[in-house]
Amino acid sequence: LWHVGAKNAYEAATSQFEQSLALRQELGDERAVARCLTQLGHMSLLRGNWRMAEERYRSALEIRRKIGDVRGQAVSMNGLACLFHERGDHKRAIHIWQEVERLSRSVGDQALRAMAHINLAEAHLKLDLHEQALADLTAAEHITEETPNVRVFGHAQRVGAELALAMGDLEMAETRCEMAMEKAKASGNRSLTAIALTVRASLRTVQFEEVQLKRGEEAEADLENAVSLF
Repeated sequence: LWHVGAKNAYEAATSQFEQSLALRQELGDERAVARCLTQLGHMSLLRGNWRMAEERYRSALEIRRKIGDVRGQAVSMNGLACLFHERGDHKRAIHIWQEVERLSRSVGDQALRAMAHINLAEAHLKLDLHEQALADLTAAEHITEETPNVRVFGHAQRVGAELALAMGDLEMAETRCEMAMEKAKASGNRSLTAIALTVRASLRTVQFEEVQLKRGEEAEADLENAVSLF
């Protein structure tokens, strides 16, 4: 269920973007119209209205292609990829994010390019393609080393923690998880903080299960030794 405050904030933001869209359409400002449509696409995606989100992203993308706004195309396409990823169509999301990476590289937007690699890593992880996910993550981290960005670096560590957890490297998962938490707090990104906390909770569950398994094995060994003494 939506928290009342979050729902009110969503509705207020949606209303503002709709009013701005109507005004920009009246003025014939196509660049601003595309920007409003993309933001409204984000709002629809957050609310789970996938059909409306896709319509708005595609409308924005059409305008941005028409006016030659390459970076804008990458932003709208990123929204579409997020939509397909959310729907579980990871292969389609990967195809679009690869194009986002190409477009963002062509205009020199390193933050958007790094996020494309991070998103690709997450999608590949969903498909259990761990080596490809690691390659994407490494590419993202190289970009953030050259062009530091706390928010992007934090997301890279968060996905890195999920990947390490999937590969059974609990020590690396722990390290990356703590780094994600640190960067999330530094950037004031509450969404990233929440995601990092969720990953850490999964990590703690796995660690607990491993301890329980070890204790169970030790108990079996003790019983066997006890039986041998009778």
